[in-house]
Amino acid sequence: MPQEFGAAIARRLAGLLDTARTLVEVVAVCGRAVTVQEALRTVPELVGSGREVAVGSGLITIHDQRLAPRHDLVREAVCGALPDLTVRTLHGRFARHHLDAGQALLAAPHARAAATHGDVASALILITAAEQLTAASPHDAGDLAALVFGTVCPEQTEWFDVGRRCLSVLSRTQRAADAITVANAILAHVDDANLVDGP
Repeated sequence: MPQEFGAAIARRLAGLLDTARTLVEVVAVCGRAVTVQEALRTVPELVGSGREVAVGSGLITIHDQRLAPRHDLVREAVCGALPDLTVRTLHGRFARHHLDAGQALLAAPHARAAATHGDVASALILITAAEQLTAASPHDAGDLAALVFGTVCPEQTEWFDVGRRCLSVLSRTQRAADAITVANAILAHVDDANLVDGP
């Protein structure tokens, strides 16, 4: 992406009122067409309209009540103008929204983008998505479970329970090598080997 283009998009984004700017950010991070209602459910603080101003900025479009970035380059530029924490937070909200709606396949990429080392909240979203995907998409489920186990730390109180859930998913998706790695790591931190047995 040309640097001048990214800078121009960042200036246009910064010049919007708060509600309109947040709506553009939500649509960009979502990465697909989203209804206004879905945006409001994901980010409840989006009070007021702001839609007309956001669409008028030329950064997003609206068609059949669905909002979308005007172009992939615009989406990338908007996301690139945002602090990493803002992007991860929005991804985490989309992941939780999709999980609550039983849409694990839609939740998974957002949860993956939200995850950082030691981030228990994202790890719990990821492992829940992995569990929901075990039958429908075992490859994706196994990848998520392996990612989750590398996200949490043994020093965190949730590590053992999350580890057992990862082990269960890895076993059910026939990821033998990853399952052995996780089992050995858990065994190194517990005294009773029977505790490692998954459901």
